[in-house]
Amino acid sequence: MIAVAVLAVVVEIRKGYFKGFPAYLRSVSFRKDRFVMIALVLATVGMLWADSFLRHQIQGIQIEFVKSVFAFGGFVGKKLWNGLVFLYLAAFLLRQEKWQRLFFGVFLTGATTGLLAGVLKFTFLRARPDLDLGPFSFFHLEGLTKDNGVFQSFPSGDVAIVAGAAAYLVCALKNYFLKGLIFLIPLATAFSRVALNDHWPSDVLFSFGLSCVAARFWWEFKRVQI
Repeated sequence: MIAVAVLAVVVEIRKGYFKGFPAYLRSVSFRKDRFVMIALVLATVGMLWADSFLRHQIQGIQIEFVKSVFAFGGFVGKKLWNGLVFLYLAAFLLRQEKWQRLFFGVFLTGATTGLLAGVLKFTFLRARPDLDLGPFSFFHLEGLTKDNGVFQSFPSGDVAIVAGAAAYLVCALKNYFLKGLIFLIPLATAFSRVALNDHWPSDVLFSFGLSCVAARFWWEFKRVQI
């Protein structure tokens, strides 16, 4: 799948997908995103005090249907890359240029949020909930050398990737019902990560905000290409 993903990037570069990107980057105003990110950071910091309570509430849910939804969200979080690569490859083989570009944009947004989440994980080095060190446990330098990810809780990489891909699709879709359905997928992934004790609620909240900014960035780039 990695080889196909790399091939997709090469194909789109050769087709001129990124033509005009330097000019677009110079024209982008990050003023709105700056205020969004400031609000997101403040909301995330504020949620730190509610993290433990919210985590216990989510983990206490015993409704089977809801647990099934959480399980579905967790599955999507782990298998999204495979699905996107398959859809792009299918569109490429069927010569569906419109769908090919759409799935590449979805892939690109997910990759961007995933990369940013990875950088932040190694910046903040937050302890995962199952270590029982509390929600304020950041900057564990041993997380730089250990490869088990126990000090890489913030933010959630799975949620960042799924929410980034979903946010781009929400931008592309015109049907509000479909927009709502797509939004529920990363929401299920977020609840799943908290329910499994892998992340704090503030981890997934920040991932959502990060994905929205990345999706708007790449969607606006697509619009200037048209």
